[in-house]
Amino acid sequence: MTEATSKDLDGKLDKVGLHMGEDDKVEWNDDNKDHPRNWGIFAKSYNNAVIWWLEFFMTAVSTAGTSTATAALKDYNVSRIMSIFAFVSM
Repeated sequence: MTEATSKDLDGKLDKVGLHMGEDDKVEWNDDNKDHPRNWGIFAKSYNNAVIWWLEFFMTAVSTAGTSTATAALKDYNVSRIMSIFAFVSM
């Protein structure tokens, strides 16, 4: 990287609260308000709640198909394998 390109990059990074760290890695500035470590308690709690809800929801959805497939064997008159395949993959 040329000196001019390096200065341009440093200027652009500085505008968004970042800097070029050791080993040429882009890092957050310590005082950057967008850095997750500098978020307020509400933002941190909200983001954690969203992640928790998505994890809980995906676990519930992914396990519901198997139990439904077992219950639906007689209703649809299909084999156990076909029932599990249908309710888990669709």
